[in-house]
Amino acid sequence: MNSNHSSGSKGWVVLLAVLGGLFVAGRVLPILSRILGILLGCIIALVVLIVVLVIYFSCKKDPPKAPQDGKARPEPHRSTVNEPPKEKQAIPPCNLSLEVMQILTKGRNHLTELRRLLSRIQNLNVKKRGEDICVEIGRILGALQQQPEDIPMVRQFFNYYLPTLGNILLKYLRLEEAGMATDHTTVKVMSCLGEIKTAMEKQHAAIYENDLLDLTVEMEALTQACKRDGLLVSEDFTLRENGREISLTL
Repeated sequence: MNSNHSSGSKGWVVLLAVLGGLFVAGRVLPILSRILGILLGCIIALVVLIVVLVIYFSCKKDPPKAPQDGKARPEPHRSTVNEPPKEKQAIPPCNLSLEVMQILTKGRNHLTELRRLLSRIQNLNVKKRGEDICVEIGRILGALQQQPEDIPMVRQFFNYYLPTLGNILLKYLRLEEAGMATDHTTVKVMSCLGEIKTAMEKQHAAIYENDLLDLTVEMEALTQACKRDGLLVSEDFTLRENGREISLTL
């Protein structure tokens, strides 16, 4: 009787153990399969990365082969039809002193600032007149670069005219941006700019006054020398050129 009871108890224990084992396996197997799936995905990604790196470095090490005849291939012609012409910059003479170069650089900086202010001004009349003045200023700077000995004569141009013109444009720009540039103010600014333009034209012409005077003196001296040497026997004489007679009066 006891042996039969003992056998029945062992049977129930085995059954419970089997059921418990199945329960644990049902819980653990999905986790293991998920872990294995993640590891497998990482391995595949690593293999793909290695293959890509190998292909990249193998292509990088092989430079393009040169032509077999050893001659370099000409670069394809690039069309420049739509390219804007490049602005030619004046090359300063090599004999300019450091002081002269600093003065001219100061003038060019003022000119750059004036053009920057004009680019922001909306009134077309003020903008156009200001741009005309900038053209005259550029001509003056170009003349002084070629004739730096005339710079002392126009120091007021650098020390007063350019800074004052910059202040005028700056204040008008501020009024315009604030909506306070009335018609009366614009007319006054236009009148002032017109006077400045006339002054700049006279300043440019004054640089060449000495050249004109020297040219006149040299021509008169040459004429007197020719008369003295008997090369000119009369003040009025005629030259022939291409079958035409040209009468000159000295």
